[in-house]
Amino acid sequence: MDDFKKFPVFDGEKINSEYQTQNGKNMSQVSNSEDSVAFIAVNENHALNSQHVDKKINFFLDSGASDHMVSSDLEVYMSEVKMLERPISISIAWNGKCLMATKKGRLRIKHLKTEISLEALIVPNLSANLISVNQLTRKGLEVTFVENKAVIKSNSVNLTVNKIGKMYKIEFDLLLQNFGQALKTNNVDLTLWHRRMGHLNRRSLQRMKLPVSDEVCSECKKGKATRLPFISCKLPRSNRIGELIHTDLCGPIDPPTANGERYFQVIVDDYSHFTKVYLLKQKNEATNNVINYVNSIEAQHDTRVFKIRCDNGGEFLNKTLQQFTSQKGIHLQTTVPYTSQQNGVSERMNRTLMDKARCMISDSDLSKEMWGYAVLSAAYLLNRSPTNALNGETPSDRWFGETDLSKIRVFGCKLWYSILPKGGKLDDRAAEGRLVGYMDNGYRVFDIKTRVVHVARDIVFHESNKSSNDVKLIPDYFDLLKNESEEEKSSNDVKLIPNEEENEFNDKENENCVEKFYDAENDIQENELRQSSRVKKKPVRFGFDEYETYEACCMFISGDPVTYEDAIQSEE
Repeated sequence: MDDFKKFPVFDGEKINSEYQTQNGKNMSQVSNSEDSVAFIAVNENHALNSQHVDKKINFFLDSGASDHMVSSDLEVYMSEVKMLERPISISIAWNGKCLMATKKGRLRIKHLKTEISLEALIVPNLSANLISVNQLTRKGLEVTFVENKAVIKSNSVNLTVNKIGKMYKIEFDLLLQNFGQALKTNNVDLTLWHRRMGHLNRRSLQRMKLPVSDEVCSECKKGKATRLPFISCKLPRSNRIGELIHTDLCGPIDPPTANGERYFQVIVDDYSHFTKVYLLKQKNEATNNVINYVNSIEAQHDTRVFKIRCDNGGEFLNKTLQQFTSQKGIHLQTTVPYTSQQNGVSERMNRTLMDKARCMISDSDLSKEMWGYAVLSAAYLLNRSPTNALNGETPSDRWFGETDLSKIRVFGCKLWYSILPKGGKLDDRAAEGRLVGYMDNGYRVFDIKTRVVHVARDIVFHESNKSSNDVKLIPDYFDLLKNESEEEKSSNDVKLIPNEEENEFNDKENENCVEKFYDAENDIQENELRQSSRVKKKPVRFGFDEYETYEACCMFISGDPVTYEDAIQSEE
């Protein structure tokens, strides 16, 4: 009888049971094929060349498994690990989950006195290591289930698997072969390779089959220290408006605005998420903004501010604000130094506003100096946009009780606004501009010619794409160079309103805007009469400087015959 037990080698669909004797020792041959190998038995004396690891691993006999499977935790102990050509999807019967295997490898294990080389799929999150009955029978082994055990056997194999509960369980010893020349003695320093590899982590050392120490490395603790995760605040944070407000600054921003502002300050109400933005030239203006905001919110909503959350900047931690909060009974919450995450609401709002402002400036082709108006407009739009912080509700719904989008227009779009007070009779009634913001009862308008921002109410908007042609605001109602018949017709019946092809005022939206023009003129209170300082002169009509010349020309111009006698006497 042989001095060792042999497990047959299974290569693809055929059994390779060829053995040869070399130097008096039996050795099994393994094919180079990449097909799965069920079991490979080796000489029991070969264990002397393997490093025994004091670790027991359990396998369960599974009649439903298509392949042998091991948990990914054993990958560090496996050899010949390679990627599969295609990932294999594995369905778990008892919980319905689907796992994915992308690798396979060879694991050396020992049962009794026999070492076994098992090729198996490496499956992450696999809760139990499985031996596939299907693979065993497909490779020619016989599996018999009798009473409280299962027997795996062939001509030279007889392996008993005991039944524990409802599962057939077998225990193996884990072996490692060629653990590395670093383990020549049992007294090796286990931290040596950790230091040699530049303080490599334990998992990577295990993958390389290098020794791993359980000792704490003080250098790793000092050099690789990271911050603990921040606990997210669960909704709802507050129960009413003003219970908690967040504030923070953003800047300096280059270039400054036309008014010299280089910072902006956000104040966010925690309950409604309604945001107020202030433009600042200097940081010390932030204190007065907070005081004014608190007074305003208490007056408008008949409530009291309970807490203010801010960072440790000098613009907030000053005597003025501390005295104000002390008198009001407001709790001033400050963050830990260099821990802006504790003021995450306002910090995130700064980023959101800047992202939105950059897009709006880029889309409008306005200069970067207009960033202040873009940030103010971004806050106006965010207050009227749904947010996940309120489960899809808009901040204005909680702040005002409703969300009105009737005033919303494209930032930077072309417009014409009414010039007030009106100039001379022949002066323009409107000027071209760009929309740069919103007011309670109007809009902020940037005048193209004067490059000054005005507040206007009576406006005609043009929100077409930037690539479209410009709108012709004032069409030519008549042409003085037309032929004589067209000139006479136009003199008798002059059209004061252009047709639909000449003017875009006839669409529905612009008709409403034109009506606003007329309503605005009627609503304007008449100013007191004043003496005009203009030099009075006679008007010029149709290119003629004097009425006498015009009258003389009319006398010599022959017209159409009026009576029958005139027609008979006419040369034509």
